[in-house]
Amino acid sequence: MFQGSEALYRRFKEYDRGHLVPAATFSNSQEYYDSTFTYTNTVPQDSSFNRGQWSSFEKKIRKYAKTCTNPQFGQPAGKLYLLTGTSFARIQEHQNNVQSNFQAKVTTLPIETIIKGNIFVPNSLWTAGCCVHQNGFYTKSFAVMGNNVPKDDLASLTRQVTVQELQTILTKDVNYFKLNNNIGLGEVELFPGNNRCSSPFHDLGKNL
Repeated sequence: MFQGSEALYRRFKEYDRGHLVPAATFSNSQEYYDSTFTYTNTVPQDSSFNRGQWSSFEKKIRKYAKTCTNPQFGQPAGKLYLLTGTSFARIQEHQNNVQSNFQAKVTTLPIETIIKGNIFVPNSLWTAGCCVHQNGFYTKSFAVMGNNVPKDDLASLTRQVTVQELQTILTKDVNYFKLNNNIGLGEVELFPGNNRCSSPFHDLGKNL
């Protein structure tokens, strides 16, 4: 497997070597922590996005992890499963004709990936989580998606969505490139082993 290098990033100082798996999240041991500092766990992230709203959501996820994995309300300790990745989609502002105002919606757009010296810069990043307790009954899920752009109106649209909404976005994303480049994965299922994770009835809501 080929990795990036310091030389590739050095020329583009506006991008951080952003973690896919955050070091602070994977810090149960020094070995785990150190393992996140590899270029296979790195994606170019705009520095203001990486250190701003995306960092804020990463902290919220770590806080929720403690809630999930601690016994409470008569429930046994749960496990939090996390997935993270990149996308060609972006959150855009769309007019809502019924309310005559603007609301942010997540949509897949055919935006070309920026290529800078062999580095693909994603248009957005996403994380999906599912908290499952041992009895299998209590399940809560969430997803977050954010635009990998400098701090402006687009960056401010980083937000929480449902796992089902994220799956729809990613399905459109990969199918767009399937049609145009003869690649793609078809229907995206983030948690195929547990359909509760993608059910809107088990969405965490805005409690992250």
